[in-house]
Amino acid sequence: MIDAGINNKHLHLRMAALGINPASISAIFVTHEHTDHICGLSVFAKRYQIPIYLTQGTYESSRLQLPDYLVNFIKSNSVVNLEDLSVYGIPKYHDAQEPCSFLVSDGHINISVLTDLGRICDNVKKAIRIADILFLEANYDEQMLLTGRYPYHLKNRIKGGWGHISNDLSLGAFLDHRSERLKHLILGIYQEKIILLTW
Repeated sequence: MIDAGINNKHLHLRMAALGINPASISAIFVTHEHTDHICGLSVFAKRYQIPIYLTQGTYESSRLQLPDYLVNFIKSNSVVNLEDLSVYGIPKYHDAQEPCSFLVSDGHINISVLTDLGRICDNVKKAIRIADILFLEANYDEQMLLTGRYPYHLKNRIKGGWGHISNDLSLGAFLDHRSERLKHLILGIYQEKIILLTW
C-alpha cells in the first residue's frame, strides 16, 4: 500500500468495496509527510501491525507516533524487496522533507505511482518510460488556478516547481516519455477524481 491519507473509516470502506482484507496488507510505503498522505497511517498500521517504509526526513517531519518496530527507514532512491515484489524509491521535487514516489515491480510488470510532483525531473521521466501501468498526477488547470480564489502564496506554492504539476505538464510528460510497454494510464485529478485510459 502507498500512503494512507484518509481516515480509517473511509480506508476500510474503500478496501471493502474492492474486496481487500486490510489484514492482507504486508507493508505501507509513505511518499511524504503531508496530512493528506498520512492522516490514517498511524491507526491503521498499529491496528494491523503493518511495517512502514519511509525516509527519515519524512518521519521526522510527520510527527507520527509509531512503534519503533514498525518503522523502516529507507533512502529516497532505495530498493526494498518484499516477497515477489520490489519497490523502488523515486526522488522528486516537492515541498516536503526527503519525499519520494515509488515504482512497484514483480520483475515483469512495472507500476509507477507519481503524485505530488513539483516538476518533471529525470527520475520521473525514467519512471514513466519503464512503466506498464502509470498513475500520474494531473493536479490543476493553469488558467483556473490563475483566476481562482486561492490566495497568491498558495497559487505560487502549487505552481512554483515544488508543489504540483498542471494538467498540461502532465500531458506533456506522458506524451514525451511513454513507451510502447505502457498499457494503462491513471490520472490523479484534483478532488480525488480518477480517470482510467486503456489502449
